Amino acid sequence: MLARRGVSVLLLEKQLQHVDRVLGESVVPWGVEEARRLGLLDILLAAGGHFVPRLVLCGEGVDPDAARERAISRGLPTLGEAFDEYLAANPGRKSSTETLYRGQMHYCLGDWL
Repeated sequence: MLARRGVSVLLLEKQLQHVDRVLGESVVPWGVEEARRLGLLDILLAAGGHFVPRLVLCGEGVDPDAARERAISRGLPTLGEAFDEYLAANPGRKSSTETLYRGQMHYCLGDWL
């Protein structure tokens, strides 16, 4: 996008060989329902996919404390609770990977945890 607008862009790769991995992708609840309707949900779950069945929408201009209180009043987990639930439901990763995940969550979403 930047290069198309005339901005000089340099892309550096960490490794010479491409390593294909999924990091941080998720399917929102209505996407889960669509996957179920299309008969794909069981395939995605069998391939190691996971989802959290609840979602609290938030974003720019939304006070994190107000969103947290709304979620709690509705019986929904906070983002931190949902993340902990995800980690507990998907054991077996290296402790360094979990530390990396937690660090990224704190760095990117600290106010929302």
